[in-house]
Amino acid sequence: MTCIRIAPQAVQHLVIGQFSEKLSGKVTFYTAENTHTRESHEVILAKVKEKPAVDGLIYYRLNQFLSPSKGPALEVMRTIMAAGYELHFAVDKVSLHKPADLDAFFPMLSATAHAELGDEEFRGIEALIRPAP
Repeated sequence: MTCIRIAPQAVQHLVIGQFSEKLSGKVTFYTAENTHTRESHEVILAKVKEKPAVDGLIYYRLNQFLSPSKGPALEVMRTIMAAGYELHFAVDKVSLHKPADLDAFFPMLSATAHAELGDEEFRGIEALIRPAP
């Protein structure tokens, strides 16, 4: 656990670059969500619609897909993966290569939501984050 909630963007870029190298890849573009687009993920969804020629997207942390009001952004993750992209999370050292990986990863995603959001907020979103049957 760290006392810093948000790492400076320059630090995020360094961590993502190092993780990309471990995957034998390279960073070809960056996007940034702000406080107004973080829950909608509209910036990255617009980029996915452009169909960049990359194998996957690397995020700094998994918590970028967690929202106190909506829970994990499973549909956004599914949309990205359905478009043919892998999802990677540098700090968490997690890689999801195919859509089925997301379903297998759900218990970890749920635990991360619980840890990040805390007991009270998590209880409020518990129903939202259960995977569809």
